[in-house]
Amino acid sequence: TILEHVSLAREKFACESIFILPTTEFLNRTMLANRSVFNDQGIQFGLCEEELYCKLSDKVRFTELCRSYNIPVPEESEEPFGEFPQVAKPKFYLSDNSALKPIILKTREELDALRNSGKMDGYFFQPYITGSSVYLLFYFRRDGFVRVYSQENLMQEPDGGSIILAKSSTHFEELSVVKEYEKML
Repeated sequence: TILEHVSLAREKFACESIFILPTTEFLNRTMLANRSVFNDQGIQFGLCEEELYCKLSDKVRFTELCRSYNIPVPEESEEPFGEFPQVAKPKFYLSDNSALKPIILKTREELDALRNSGKMDGYFFQPYITGSSVYLLFYFRRDGFVRVYSQENLMQEPDGGSIILAKSSTHFEELSVVKEYEKML
């Protein structure tokens, strides 16, 4: 477990407190759900409160938040589109206690497989958008300092999984939408 690894690190490096950098969605949500346990053990991590994290991380909730600030989002539907490719995005990270991942549906057979999986209700659908994948990232310090950063994703796990390789980008530096996101966040 994480606590066992922390205990080993404390012994090896003779330290009392540990700071875990946020990494994967699973680890982030595990730490947030158990914040008091980790904090009691002297383990810190740089994440906001769990409710805010879920509001920003769950696809449906974040899309709704963007709409409430008039920030454009891709078209979406509760039902699949007639054209392929399209993306099935999980409404929430967990559905029936299992983590759902985005699925790029390239064929009707892949859509049928999703239907037959029994997990169809956990997804909503958006058109597949071709082109570069560029992430807009923010760091908000408690004292009000804000850092804006963007990265171009060069390599990603299949079907929209985790980013494996990325490089710094200036893609968003001149776009007015950056201020809209900053205001929203």
